[in-house]
Amino acid sequence: MVFYGVSGAGKSVLIEMIRGIFSHVTLHRKDCTRPPRKGEPSDGPAEMRLVKKLGPKKDYLLTYKQYSYWYGIKKDQLNKAFANHEIHLIIFGSIPALKKFKSFYPHAITVYVHSDPENIPKRLLLRDTLQYEQRKERIVSLYKDFLRNSTFFDFIILNFWDKKNALKQARDIITKYLERTKQGEILVPYSAVVALGDFIVVAEEEMI
Repeated sequence: MVFYGVSGAGKSVLIEMIRGIFSHVTLHRKDCTRPPRKGEPSDGPAEMRLVKKLGPKKDYLLTYKQYSYWYGIKKDQLNKAFANHEIHLIIFGSIPALKKFKSFYPHAITVYVHSDPENIPKRLLLRDTLQYEQRKERIVSLYKDFLRNSTFFDFIILNFWDKKNALKQARDIITKYLERTKQGEILVPYSAVVALGDFIVVAEEEMI
């Protein structure tokens, strides 16, 4: 399952709340070459390990470049998620990379988290490294990217700063997905992969 939305749309909050409801939920910690932001741990936030350069190509399912920095999705974490029957959350910052991931795992469901791009949350501005107009321009650009790729997404979560309502939407989607999985309605990905887990892929604009 793929969540996509602009920075400040509430994806990280939703992820933490989802992890509090569903068992066997893990968060993918992708590699990234960007420097740490002010107030951020030197090795990066929970969903991102900050490195000077990416490791060997064989370590990654795929890599992509966003805002001058490289990102890598780790094979070992994906394999562990499958082996442990986990619901695995992954955050992407690129629709092309997201589409490439789904070519490997076509059973992943895509969800767009919508919030008003005109209302940039104050918490985002306080931790931001960009000027207000730059951030707004980037948010609007990503929103237009969603509109150009709207048919790629299976669901939309409306998050107008109402966490309980947004969580209910996310919970209903995941519950329905798990029910379909148990009933055998969702086909496993290509035969080289033993699909023992479920992927909830969270796509967002990276905060640079």
